[in-house]
Amino acid sequence: MNTPPATPIAIHASGRRASTPVPPNTPGVPVPAIPPAAPVPAAQSRNVPTVPPSRLDQTMPSTAMRAEFERQARRHRIMRIAVPIASVLGLVVVLGLIGLVVLVMRGKTAPEPVAASASAAAPDVAASASAITVAQEPPQPAAPAQACTFRDVRKRLVVGASKDVPLEVWSHPDERLVAVGFAARNQTALGFALDPRTLAPERSFTKQVTTTLTRVVPLRSEATIGFETDEDAPTATVRNTLTVATNPPRKLGTFRGSLTIRLASDPVPEILWKLPFEDPLEAMRAVAVPGKGMAVVFRVKTGLWMGWIGENHKPVGELYKLPGTGEKVGTPALGWNGRHVLVTFADLQSAESPWTVRIARVAFGETVTETSEWTLPEGGAGPPAISPAPLGLPDGRWVLVWTEGPSGSRSVRVQTLDADMNLVGKAFSVSKAGDNAGQGLATVGKQGGVVVYLTSLGQFYEVWGAGIDCP
Repeated sequence: MNTPPATPIAIHASGRRASTPVPPNTPGVPVPAIPPAAPVPAAQSRNVPTVPPSRLDQTMPSTAMRAEFERQARRHRIMRIAVPIASVLGLVVVLGLIGLVVLVMRGKTAPEPVAASASAAAPDVAASASAITVAQEPPQPAAPAQACTFRDVRKRLVVGASKDVPLEVWSHPDERLVAVGFAARNQTALGFALDPRTLAPERSFTKQVTTTLTRVVPLRSEATIGFETDEDAPTATVRNTLTVATNPPRKLGTFRGSLTIRLASDPVPEILWKLPFEDPLEAMRAVAVPGKGMAVVFRVKTGLWMGWIGENHKPVGELYKLPGTGEKVGTPALGWNGRHVLVTFADLQSAESPWTVRIARVAFGETVTETSEWTLPEGGAGPPAISPAPLGLPDGRWVLVWTEGPSGSRSVRVQTLDADMNLVGKAFSVSKAGDNAGQGLATVGKQGGVVVYLTSLGQFYEVWGAGIDCP
């Protein structure tokens, strides 16, 4: 295929292209010459230097470059501040180490004082000791424990109570009201939540029981005060039930010669111990030990047995018999003050001696090796003394309540003790003079305390409350 020759483009003298092509070698048309480029003008003055263009003049910095420059500037400013501070701290550390080394070397090279010149060297030794020791203030003695006092307010709560169902009390440091549980003569369970300042019942509980009622136990139920009944039915699988006011509540009992425990909401008990005796137990009492478990004590004929139970419902050690009991022993009682458990009971050593109160203080899980007779404080009617009941306060004090005096004219007395069992203040009676009172229990809540007790009027019994303050 023949390719036509290229057609040149005509260019005017102005440098523009012609509108129509001109054939090559066209006669009569001259080819214009291209003018030479204009010369670059020279600098106008020697006094103005010529500076070659920089890279920043030729290319503007990118965003990344600006960020890098700013980071370098900040780092430079920080270093200008940090380096002097680090230098000063390093100098302080070095000087401290040098001073420590000097003190150690002085202590090693100092000659021991001679006995003959001890008196002359004493001022220098005292001066050097004062230079390197810091005077410490002597420890402040603990504030003396304060005694609980009787507010001289008492009130009859109910007439026609049963003396065979023991009184039960409950309180909590955060609860304004205190509670008491008891029974009427017709096997009706009763309970009151009292204002400790006025002794007025603000809430009440009642339940008709068809079996044998053994206890009406007040306790914390959800966010309020509740009551649980212990009943003893001849056909029940678990006998001798005892509700313990833990949260949630637990029930102790006996099953086929064993001591058992269960949650109040759980029908199936767990075995704690095989009882080492065949005689029936009675008068069982227990106290909760928060964070650890509980203590339990009960009577078997003329002896008392005690044991410890962990929070996992497992026994802590074995059941053991308390020492010091005589021919007869009363109902035991337990208290917890945040440090120890206090065991109290009435004891009759022999038919010729009066009833006395015996006590034992023991830490959780330990064994009571001895019990001691508690000396009655002055001011009361004197022996016999029965029905002791301890209350432990959160600060370690104890409030001990007991019944004192001859039969027919007994009174309920109260004594405060410190954590070491020393008497604090004077003992006082909360029952009225001339009444025959007994079975007292104390409880202290957020706004005061109450001692509840029974008084007898012939064959009838009344429940009374007396207000106390425990600052």
